[in-house]
Amino acid sequence: MILREKGVGKVFITDSVRGGWLFCGEGWIHFVPETVEAVSANGAGDAFSAGIIFSEVLGFSEEDTLRIACAAASCALEHTGAVNTSISAEFILRKAGLTQ
Repeated sequence: MILREKGVGKVFITDSVRGGWLFCGEGWIHFVPETVEAVSANGAGDAFSAGIIFSEVLGFSEEDTLRIACAAASCALEHTGAVNTSISAEFILRKAGLTQ
């Protein structure tokens, strides 16, 4: 893959209702979150990116990072407007299936 030759270690791709993809050292990882009723797509991509950054900083596995990114995006989809101020890290981790 050309990106790997250029030193890119990970590539994240959003795929609408089909969830998200991650290409990394393990190959392709795919995750499809629970279906949500989308109210607005405004901010979903930013939330996905924020989930990646959050997970990378805290050292989550590649698979969990993708799950968290998708969970963050789904929270944005369920909310009117670009910023859902009622979410928290705990809420995202629970939505990603990583805590109860």
